[in-house]
Amino acid sequence: MSDLDDETGVDGVDEVVNERDASSAAERRLTDEPVAARSNDGGSTEQEPTGGHHPAGGETDTSHAGAAPAWGSWGVAVSCTLMVLVAAASLFWMEARGADFDPQYMRTVVERTIRFGGSYYENAVHNKGPLEPFLYEVARRVGGFDGFWFMIALLSLAAACCVGAAAHVVTRLAGGPAVIGASVAAGTIVHFTLSGADYAGVLYARNITVALLCVIVVIAGTDACWTTGRRRIASAAGCGVLAGLAVQTLLTTVFAGSVVLLWVVWRRGRLETPRSRAGVWIVIGGAVGLVSAPIWYLLRGSWRDFVDGWWVYARFMSEATDRSLADQGRLGWDSLFEYYRERPEVVVFIVLWGVVTLVRWHRFDGGQRALRLMIGAWFAAAWVELILSQRYSSHYYAVLAVPTLLMLADLVGQATARLVRTGATHPILAWMPALAIVLSLQIGALEGLRVGVESMWAVQSTEEFTERRESGYSGRSHTMRATLDAVSDEQDPILAWTSYPWTYIDLHRTSATRYIWKTFLLGEIYLGRTSEEFVLDGTWDRFADDLAESDPVAFVVESGNPVDESTPFVDVVESDFTPVWEDGDGILSFRNDVADWLEPNTAGTPVDLADGDLIAADEPVRLDAGLDPVFPVVEIGLTGTGGVDASLTINRTNGSVDVDSWRSGVANWVRNVPAPPDAGVTIIVADDAVLMAIDGVVAGAVSREPGTAVWITTGADALLDPVESSAEPPGSGG
Repeated sequence: MSDLDDETGVDGVDEVVNERDASSAAERRLTDEPVAARSNDGGSTEQEPTGGHHPAGGETDTSHAGAAPAWGSWGVAVSCTLMVLVAAASLFWMEARGADFDPQYMRTVVERTIRFGGSYYENAVHNKGPLEPFLYEVARRVGGFDGFWFMIALLSLAAACCVGAAAHVVTRLAGGPAVIGASVAAGTIVHFTLSGADYAGVLYARNITVALLCVIVVIAGTDACWTTGRRRIASAAGCGVLAGLAVQTLLTTVFAGSVVLLWVVWRRGRLETPRSRAGVWIVIGGAVGLVSAPIWYLLRGSWRDFVDGWWVYARFMSEATDRSLADQGRLGWDSLFEYYRERPEVVVFIVLWGVVTLVRWHRFDGGQRALRLMIGAWFAAAWVELILSQRYSSHYYAVLAVPTLLMLADLVGQATARLVRTGATHPILAWMPALAIVLSLQIGALEGLRVGVESMWAVQSTEEFTERRESGYSGRSHTMRATLDAVSDEQDPILAWTSYPWTYIDLHRTSATRYIWKTFLLGEIYLGRTSEEFVLDGTWDRFADDLAESDPVAFVVESGNPVDESTPFVDVVESDFTPVWEDGDGILSFRNDVADWLEPNTAGTPVDLADGDLIAADEPVRLDAGLDPVFPVVEIGLTGTGGVDASLTINRTNGSVDVDSWRSGVANWVRNVPAPPDAGVTIIVADDAVLMAIDGVVAGAVSREPGTAVWITTGADALLDPVESSAEPPGSGG
């Protein structure tokens, strides 16, 4: 019979639940026989009844009838309630925690891709596979601007659940009952979502790759995936695709991926299909997963951009450290020693697992030995991955945390296997997931739970997420964003010389070029050296092409990170942009035509102004006037439904003015600019902001809801010879 025709084949022994009432049945399912006992090739060689815990003769064990099932039911209810609480709290905790450095960079990549179209590699230098930005793009399109980080939190929770599911499967394969597997899974999810570990609660590339490998473990360890010919083929190919995607995402995953796939071939290829057949489908799936991206970009005509990021720049990351293989090994050994010196409890788990495995090795059958070999080899492969990456950032250790947790799952499964062999179904076991959750929270996750619960009660919508985040921004950031809002739209491009992704995100803008960070223009390699040899070929030509396409309205640079004057970048800045805002933190420049437009304008329609007059309501308006040197205060107010909710206030000082940009709910910003006696003031009321400039220099700005009334609250007599003209700037970029 062929695999495709074998639709009724069943692998292993069917689980039978023969209980007299629903509560007793639910309790027994929690402690049913492990996967090892149901698998043809799994299970210990110790004498384990193939029927699980069911008494001989098919009689139902009634030793816990009466009040006992109620204990079990309460345990299930409490455990489920705690897990729901943890999941909900983790989403709110990770919504803020997920906005880490690399995730913010990935957001800038996908927002530029959405803004300009094309592939990820045509919009950024990205040295990993496309799966990571694809997930971020899904989060951006589904969650929108306000709900983006909440969607990332959902994906992070999904990745943690994949790891938890793998821990559950390993516990069962090691002989533990289902309730213990659920307990280990629950503790694992708590650790990967709410704990203080830097790889917890975030969605880095390595969180994605370990999640993919864990899904392979779940598929290989679940009999239901292999019961028919079609399922076996789909499962084998699916495991290959997942491994291929993991390696495509991060090339160094090839070691751990190979270990897991070899285990799949041994475990499933030996029994359900001929070994070569399973291997063939895994190889086919792996090839599809690995080469899908290269073929796609070759067919769509962006092969060079893809190769430059995925392969060439990834090679730069390796070469820039100037370490030989021996030096990499020595650094790895030093890092290993330092890592475990700070975590002695982890050393205890690893050593205990190794000792137990060696002592019991002769009692394991082939399937059980293969499981331990897979876990141990995965652990070693994780260290190989870290050593070859030559970087030991704290979030990289996700690749090591997973096989370590699987060791713990294996130990727990072996320690509780006797419960299955003896048929023990004490209802207290139903409380074990709740206990595991509480213990996991106590071990470094209480702070995450507290913050998550507080946020859960305080925040009712994605808009409130944004409001909460907005309240944390500085007044300078709010004022600069409002300044840009007056001359361009959200997600319009800006040119920036920066090393930080939040330069764009805080201003609600996208990068004018694919070189989001200056590092790509200078050949700066993370934790490596800087050299022009690490600047990709054709970089400056592409830089010029991107600028021509995006035509950014503004340029931003930090004071502590000035433009390198040896690069063509400085020529662009000096020829195309004019500074309109300079302070101790940095410079904001407008494109020359926009900067010229911001200068005082005497041409226009004369208007009469008095205190309390409406300047604008629905239509954008520009006012230009002289600034009387005698009047000390001029205030422009924005009145919303709740009264005055924003204002721009001019306070005269000797030879200058202090302009206070204030908006309720966020930090204000006071900016001092020169103001000679004959200074001219420009007030631009745009759809989304109100901007004030003194002699062409930005003095203040506040955000504005479209249609919000703008009034001159006081000091109208200080505005000399006011004229009204168009508020439309020459252009707002690409």
